[in-house]
Amino acid sequence: MCVGAAVGEFYQESRRIIAEHELDFFAGFHVYPRHVAHTVMIIFNQDSEKGRRRSDLAFRELAAVAKRYGYSEYRVHLDYMDLLADQYDFNNHALWRTQERVRDTLDPNGILSPGKHGVRSSRYRS
Repeated sequence: MCVGAAVGEFYQESRRIIAEHELDFFAGFHVYPRHVAHTVMIIFNQDSEKGRRRSDLAFRELAAVAKRYGYSEYRVHLDYMDLLADQYDFNNHALWRTQERVRDTLDPNGILSPGKHGVRSSRYRS
C-alpha cells in the first residue's frame, strides 16, 4: 500500500473513532522528508466522568488501530505508558527486555521514574 494512502486511511479511522465516542475531532499532520506525525488531540471535560471514560476508550481504540498499521504513539500520559510499551512487541518484546536490562544495571533500586515508558526495575515487576 502506498504510504500516503495508509496515512489517509488512518486519518479516516481516527476520525471515525473520535466520532463514535462523541468527541470533537481535532487532528493534524506534521510532514517531514522521511516521516509523518499524525496528531490527534482528545479534548474532553476533565470534570465529567462520562468525558473521561469516552476519552479513555477512544485513546485505547486509536492505539489499537495505530498498532495494526505499524504506528505508535510518541508521547502519552503516564497512565498509558504500559500500553505504549506494548506496541513495540517485535521478537517477543525484545526492545522492552533490553530496556529492562539496562534499567536493572543503571538503576537497580528502581528509584528513577519507576514505570516510566512501561519499563520497571526488577523489584517492581510482577
